[in-house]
Formats: sequence, structure tokens, C-alpha cells
Amino acid sequence: MKGKLCSTSLIHRPAGLKAKRLLLVGAGPRDRFGVTELRRIAATAGSHAVGKGVKSVAFAALEGFEPGPAAQAIVEGVEIGSFEVGAYKTEGGEQSVIEELYMALPDSAAAGIGRGMAVARGQHTARALANEPGNRLTPTVLAERAKELAADVGLRSKSSTVRSSRSSAPALCSASPKAAPSRR
Repeated sequence: MKGKLCSTSLIHRPAGLKAKRLLLVGAGPRDRFGVTELRRIAATAGSHAVGKGVKSVAFAALEGFEPGPAAQAIVEGVEIGSFEVGAYKTEGGEQSVIEELYMALPDSAAAGIGRGMAVARGQHTARALANEPGNRLTPTVLAERAKELAADVGLRSKSSTVRSSRSSAPALCSASPKAAPSRR
């Protein structure tokens, strides 16, 4: 393995480890390795794991990174890399899901884990909506989903209806924080 960014090498039954498989992912040149590359490596690992039906993924300790940003990049990458469309696939079988993610990072990485999960969930939602066919995700249904998403995170939402000779459908849904009116 030459270590080219996101290149992989899968080792079965690695000596000295309890793991059944060890995936090595190339990090590219050391002088160009940062959080973005870490996220890409994690996405490669997540995609590979889901493709092989792996339920548990672990990342070794990382030197040179702040724990929060490193945790965020790993969580985002694994979650985003493991995204599978699947809803309209004609082939049978269940989608593989990574159930456990282990990282050798200090407790101070907890905030980064939370941010990474929030970003990944947002991307999963956006991708799932984008993959819906137009006959199922009509403008009205999209506006309703946007209202539900806004309500889930404590935002107020408002949709506007555009009327034309063909149809009447919500065309815009905006959201803003639920806050008490300011006193002036």
C-alpha cells in the first residue's frame, strides 16, 4: 500500500488483533493531511464497512489534531460515507448499518461527536429528500417535511402558497428561531 489518500487495503484476521478484519486507509502526503482529509478517510471507511456488512468500526488515536474537530470529522465521515439510498432498490436484502463507532479520543471530544452527528443527520435528511421521486415528494409534501424538521429542532416555520392555472402548492417554507419578541 502506497498510502494514496483514501486508498484501501483490507487485511483478514490480522495477527495480534481480536478484529476479524483490519481496513487500512491511505492518508496521503503528511504535509497535506488535515481535518478535511480525516473526514474523507472516515467516509471511505464507513462506505467500505457498510459494503462488507461490518457493524462495528474503530479509529485509532490521532496525533496532531484537537480532540473535538477530530471526533467531528470522524463521525461526519463515517455517517456520511455509510449512507445508502436503498429505499427504492428492487433487490432484496436489508441495508447494512454501522451500529458502533469507537474512537481513541479523550472525553473532551464529546462536543465534536455531537456536532458531527448533527451535521451527518442533516446531510442524510437532505440526501434522502433529494432521492425521493417527484411523484412522491411533491411541493406540498416537501413543505410539510420542512415544517416537521423545523419543529423537531425548535424552529417556527411558515410556508407560502403559489397559485397557478395548474395547481396550488406551497412554494416556500422558511424557518426562524422560536424566541420571545424583543422588548424595545
